[in-house]
Amino acid sequence: MINLGRKLLLAGITILISASNGFASDSLSYSGRLVNANGSPVTGTANLTFDLAYSGSPGIILCSQSLNGVDLSNGVFHVKLAFPDCTPEVNTLLANTPANETVVIRVTDRTPDPDKAYSFQAIHSVPYSYISQMTKQLAQMSAVDGQILAWDDAAKKWLPKTPAASSGGTLTSITAGDGLSGGTITGSGTIAIATDGVTTTHIDDETITNSDISLTAEIAQSKIANLTTDLSNKEAKLPAGGVNTDYLDGAKVWQNFDESVRGSLLLNLGTGTAAPITDT
Repeated sequence: MINLGRKLLLAGITILISASNGFASDSLSYSGRLVNANGSPVTGTANLTFDLAYSGSPGIILCSQSLNGVDLSNGVFHVKLAFPDCTPEVNTLLANTPANETVVIRVTDRTPDPDKAYSFQAIHSVPYSYISQMTKQLAQMSAVDGQILAWDDAAKKWLPKTPAASSGGTLTSITAGDGLSGGTITGSGTIAIATDGVTTTHIDDETITNSDISLTAEIAQSKIANLTTDLSNKEAKLPAGGVNTDYLDGAKVWQNFDESVRGSLLLNLGTGTAAPITDT
C-alpha cells in the first residue's frame, strides 16, 4: 500500500496505576484517530506498534507491544496495552522515571508501506483511590486467606506469599551454659543439668536446710568443717569392765565404790575391842 500521508490525532492517553507504586496488573489505555492527508478518516483495520521510552532518551525503547487488526471507527481506535514482555513493568518504569523527565509513547502505523512512525507523546498517571486500587490489585494477584504481601527483590514488586512454617522468630541456636548439658541445639534437643554440674557457685548461701539433706546421706567427717578437731578433744569411749557399783577415777580406771570410797572415809580411825552391849 502506498503511504498517502496519514496523520495520527491524539484522542486520549490514560495509564491505570495506583498513585502509590502500582502492581503487575496495571495497564495503559490509549486512544487515537488515524486520518489521511486530506483529513478523511482511515477505514478498516490497522496494524499498530506502541513503544515506551523516557523523554530524555527517546532513542532507547524501554517496552514495545504490537497489535494487528485494530478496528477503526471513523478512524478512531481504542487499545489497552499491558506490555507483557516489558522488563521492568510499566508501573516500575513510571516509579523510576528520571528527574525532570517523563515516560513517552510512540505509535507506529505498520499498515502502509513504508511504516509511518509518529512522534513521541508524554503520558501521565491518573490516580485511583488507594484502597480500591489495592483491593483490585490483590484480587488480580490471587491472594488467598492467610497470605501476606512480601517484597520479591528479583521481580522488583510486592507479591502475595504464604508465610514459612518456621517464621516464628529469629532464634537459631541454644548453647548449654555452665552446669548444663545438651547444647548447642540448632534444631531440636534437650538441655539438662550435667553430672556434677551443680557447684557451690550455683547454690545461694544459707539456703540449705535440714529438710534438704536425706536421712540416709553419708557425709564424711572430713567434709564437715572442724568436726575432726572438735571430736579429738572428746573421750573416745569408756573403758570396759565397770559394774553398777563402780565409778571411774581420774586415771580412767573403774573403782569399787564400797572398797574405795568407804575405805578412804574410815582411813586413820583407831581400832579396838568392841564389847557387847548389855541390858542394865
